Amino acid sequence: MWVMDHSQHCSNTNVVVTPVHTLNQSDSSISTMPKTRELCKDIRDKIVDLHKAGMGYRTIGKQLGEKATTVGAIIRKWKKCKITDNLPRSGAPCKISPRGASMILRKVRNEPRITRQDLVNDLNRAGTTVSKKTISNTLRRQGLKSCSARKVPFLKPTHVKARLKFANDHLNDPEEEWEKVMWSDETEIELFGLNSTRHVWRKKNDEYNPKNTIPTVKHGGGNIILWGCFSAKWTGRRHRIVGRMDGYREILANNLLPSMWMYSYGSTELQLWTYSYGLTELELWTYSYGLTELELWTYSYGLTELELWMYSYGLTELQLWTYSYGLTELQLWMYSYGLTELELWTYSYGSTELELWTYSYGLTELELWMYSYGLTELQLWMYSYGLTELELWTYSYGLTELELWMYSYGLTELELWTYSYGLTELELWTYSYGLTELQLWSY
Repeated sequence: MWVMDHSQHCSNTNVVVTPVHTLNQSDSSISTMPKTRELCKDIRDKIVDLHKAGMGYRTIGKQLGEKATTVGAIIRKWKKCKITDNLPRSGAPCKISPRGASMILRKVRNEPRITRQDLVNDLNRAGTTVSKKTISNTLRRQGLKSCSARKVPFLKPTHVKARLKFANDHLNDPEEEWEKVMWSDETEIELFGLNSTRHVWRKKNDEYNPKNTIPTVKHGGGNIILWGCFSAKWTGRRHRIVGRMDGYREILANNLLPSMWMYSYGSTELQLWTYSYGLTELELWTYSYGLTELELWTYSYGLTELELWMYSYGLTELQLWTYSYGLTELQLWMYSYGLTELELWTYSYGSTELELWTYSYGLTELELWMYSYGLTELQLWMYSYGLTELELWTYSYGLTELELWMYSYGLTELELWTYSYGLTELELWTYSYGLTELQLWSY
């Protein structure tokens, strides 16, 4: 299959035909190649007339001095559309001319960090008004895209030669040898804002071209610099560099050498210190911070001493105190408040002592007193009021002693006296008045 470019301008010059199978969408030269000249309408109509007369492609091409592929393309278009004129093309026309596109590419190659706004301004001065999006589309068709510039160390030529020599010398070293190497480097972290990021226009796999990188140096300022080391299987110590990076040998001696020891023995930094001083991990921490073991644990967990003991033994605060002093829970409360057992209970329930005892034994107040003193109810009342039994009853019922006896035995006064003295009624009267029976009757 072949395709031919067309133009609205007529010319008698030869056409340029490009096979479709030789084109590639990634070929960046297509969009910038100059527009080819087209055959005028008279020649196209003559080719069709000769084809109607029965002539072949090659014969028509030799007669008109054109290629057979060009003749075939015009005839196929006439068979399909029945016309030889240019058909309307879809899409908006390209706003950037081939010369403008070449100018953009030349500027980007010479200065990859140029911005789209700079390119828009250049085209405006040349008389072409485009947007930044159009610039991006034009560069993308050439295989260029905006990428963050890679930051690489700022190396002098001597540094480059030394690094290249090192790489060549160790190019064939086995992997086991690289596992024994400890690497160190520094990094800079800005404290305020972000590290400035610059973009460059570049093609794929061209990120480390010197034009597309930003050289960096280690310096002070509104940032911090950290030194660190690592190996193929392990990370070592870190160190913050304050101010300028002076005393680099001291940094290596205090950080790199201990990291190498730790890696050599397969130990962590903590294990290395415990082994060096012959201490356990706990002893090392207590020695380092100048704390007792208990203070260290409370500080580590953010607990008070009491909370730490409770957590360690799985006890409540009350259980811990009873266990510590060897006391029962009741004895602990009594000791804490300085109260007797009875006072503690009365305080706990908000009751008087008597109410507490009656509640404890399920008795009334009277029953409690009777039980406490081993008395009957009558004896308790007699004891309470300091009365005899007879006085208690007379007092209780509001009666005289005689009325009480009469009420108790259901007798009249006379019957009571006769009963009390074992006399008949007549004998009682004679005795009461000091008379004989005859005198009593005569009286």
